[in-house]
Amino acid sequence: MKRRLIVAAVLVAAAGVAAWAFASALTPYVPFEAAASSGRHVQIIGQLVADSVGHDVALGALLMTLRSPDTGALMNVALTGAVPQNIHHATEVVAMGRYQDGVFWARRVLVKCPSRYDRGG
Repeated sequence: MKRRLIVAAVLVAAAGVAAWAFASALTPYVPFEAAASSGRHVQIIGQLVADSVGHDVALGALLMTLRSPDTGALMNVALTGAVPQNIHHATEVVAMGRYQDGVFWARRVLVKCPSRYDRGG
């Protein structure tokens, strides 16, 4: 009986740890305004502002500006992670990171580029 109780306790604890790890790995999409006020690790999506992409050697980051598809608001993004090769062709960018000191510090970005297979309607 004692052995079954220990096995059950271990299984419940493992399930709890797995649920906690899964929940902490989720990164919600939020509007620009919510990203600026949340202080949490979140995802934002926006259109890349033309000619806004450039490297800042002092910061060690790729800088860009995104425009909110909902409100048209602008947000400066600093990417400290790997830079996608096709960033200059991007139409939309998903940035994952945290807003701090007037800049969204992204550790990762995903880009959406115009499809060469788009039939155009």
